[in-house]
Amino acid sequence: MTFKNNQDYVDTLRIFLHLGIEDTDFVLSILNDRFIEEENEKKYLCGMALIYAARYGHRKTLKALLNFPMINEEDFDINTVEKEDGNSALLEAADNGHLKIVQDLIEANADIDITNKKENTSLICAVKMGYLEIVQALIDNEADINLTNNKGNTALMYAVKMSYLNIVQALIHAKAEIDSVNKDGYTPLLEAVKQNNTAITTILISAGADVYAIDKNGKSAIVLALESDSEQSEIIKVLKENGAQLPRYLEDKSEDEGEDEDKSEDESEKNYTTQNALPLPPYPAPVLYSFQYPAPFIPIKRSSGSVFADNPAHKKFSNQKPLFFR
Repeated sequence: MTFKNNQDYVDTLRIFLHLGIEDTDFVLSILNDRFIEEENEKKYLCGMALIYAARYGHRKTLKALLNFPMINEEDFDINTVEKEDGNSALLEAADNGHLKIVQDLIEANADIDITNKKENTSLICAVKMGYLEIVQALIDNEADINLTNNKGNTALMYAVKMSYLNIVQALIHAKAEIDSVNKDGYTPLLEAVKQNNTAITTILISAGADVYAIDKNGKSAIVLALESDSEQSEIIKVLKENGAQLPRYLEDKSEDEGEDEDKSEDESEKNYTTQNALPLPPYPAPVLYSFQYPAPFIPIKRSSGSVFADNPAHKKFSNQKPLFFR
């Protein structure tokens, strides 16, 4: 196998390891073939091989690379980062859930707080993916749990965002900063209320989260809960029990809404009564008469002792006498 340039070696390693072929001898032979006098290329190739082994979970190959006899601290950097996203081997292992490889790299003195181009640490990567065991391993090895990425989010903020209750508890137990503020002005508590997560809201408050904290729009947790489209009565109850209070303008609004609700209930009861009332019995339509003043002359004729009006409008009342003859 011949390679034209350094990138050919890198691509071959990536494709080979991506296919799940864990042939350590082949990987090492590629590195041996390139071991000329170009020290920078040798360092980069070894680092990339380590990154791909960590990404695809090839622990045997990774350990072989870490113990490669031709690699020493001078020409091998365990913290080599990929050019595309800036991930190191430890970041790749944490992001892809390879606990054993994470432990191997930590034992080999990999930088536990190294960040990529988005300023994510290995701890943030593990938290975002929900890998509790890796999170705990990084915490146990003194990873900085309060580092933030380019959005100002800590590991705890992502645990709250993703609703990972166990990870939230682990980070709080490790003394994570409870009221850190990201670039959107949110604290973990505000985020928990936004996510409508009563359990995490309760845990954060129990850990001392500030119920009066406000976002960049000046809204507190209880205001966010009231303005939410989803039902958040439980969260509002928890917040009130822990001292959160409504702003005055919202108190007035809630009182008005309460009165409106009472009125609407009364109206609905009335409507219900009206709609469910028994129908009235049928009555004949009233007969309407029209009168003119002065009254027109109506010729009278007698027939069989009865008095009739010659007016056609009175024919249907032929059996009745006009009022002025009664």
